[in-house]
Amino acid sequence: MALVYFCMIACINAMPAKVVPLKVLLEPQADHAAGKLWYTQHFAVATFGEASLDDVKKIAVIAETTLWVVQQHPIGLALLPDVPRANIEIYADTKSYETAGGYVGTAGFYEGRKQRVMINGSHYFGAALRAGRGLPPATDEDILVHELVHLCMHGHIGRLPAWFTEGVAEYFACMHTSGGNFSFAQVDQVLCDHLRVRYATDAPKILLRPVEEIAALSSSNWLEYVVRLPEQERYHAYASGLLMTHFYINGGKERRDLLMQQLRLSSEKRFLRMVDIPVDAAAISKALPPYWREKGLQLVWNN
Repeated sequence: MALVYFCMIACINAMPAKVVPLKVLLEPQADHAAGKLWYTQHFAVATFGEASLDDVKKIAVIAETTLWVVQQHPIGLALLPDVPRANIEIYADTKSYETAGGYVGTAGFYEGRKQRVMINGSHYFGAALRAGRGLPPATDEDILVHELVHLCMHGHIGRLPAWFTEGVAEYFACMHTSGGNFSFAQVDQVLCDHLRVRYATDAPKILLRPVEEIAALSSSNWLEYVVRLPEQERYHAYASGLLMTHFYINGGKERRDLLMQQLRLSSEKRFLRMVDIPVDAAAISKALPPYWREKGLQLVWNN
């Protein structure tokens, strides 16, 4: 594997420069348990508690557009659950969200065992946004896109390394601008802007978890690793996975072909517990800082 980090314009151009939200038909169904249920082409969207039709449709549009974008990526990422429609559950408040199994303190949560994305509606609906949040509304939407990408890649979760599945989810969250709009025209610049927002700083310094730590994590112990970190450092793990993923997706034909090969194995040989993506931690740790320094980011490995 080449050690020089370079971007292949051909790979970037393989994705549309701009993606606008898809038109989504939201079909009401019979009431679902304690809530309401709608169908889109690929998703069953259930609401629990008060949620306006506009709120539901907005989330449905983001979901269908996110799936379309993941399906368009040339390396072969999409592998939906083997069900007629994957589940999206919207809870109107934090208490009901966490009671139903949503991870404490989160705006969205992918639960692979039940093949569903859970949404904490208090982070998305207008009243909550007017009251003020710790993150701007667009960032909450990016968290939603992150979890939806996990659902769109459901069949790969657990067979591919956690740094890659988390990195891919964050990669598409970076490219999401708002409301189901995506931009792939300037991937590096968009990624830099995304990291600055998530680190809530005008300074260029970006603290990261070491590659060797991140590369060793499985899907089953990723969250356990993250929650052991101080709260203000938890996103550092996701940023490391994001930059490692970018290193492979946008780092030339050899790396991209390797990803495609491993994704095919994950798709075709589902009995495999794990499909490895070889990581040269020392080489990646050395290659990333100078590449991103030219883009205005100072990467610091937080050993």
